[in-house]
Amino acid sequence: MLAAGGLVLGRAIDYCDTRLADEFSRELSLRLMRQAAGLDLSFFEDPGFYDKLERARAQATDRISLLTAAGSLFQRTIALFSLAAGIIYYSPWLFGLLLLCVLPAFAGESHFAFLGIPWRTN
Repeated sequence: MLAAGGLVLGRAIDYCDTRLADEFSRELSLRLMRQAAGLDLSFFEDPGFYDKLERARAQATDRISLLTAAGSLFQRTIALFSLAAGIIYYSPWLFGLLLLCVLPAFAGESHFAFLGIPWRTN
């Protein structure tokens, strides 16, 4: 019953996130169109200005996915700490063993992730 409730709540949150993102994108597009409607035609003939306007629109809509990812990260962090607290409460040895097993994998993943970043300097 608890798992089903969690799934329903997760779907509801995803729906609300999508709905808010669509409304925000729509409102942002309308604001940009209103602003652009008040400008002279000479602004649109300038490729530099047109590129700035398009970049502003793209960056504003990209912020939606960033906000969704930050919310998801926060939610998963809370779940991680609550599960860790439960494991520590019931079996501290199991938690220590879990950390001991996860640290080598974390170190390997981190090492290869840093090698894959081309702009990182040594």
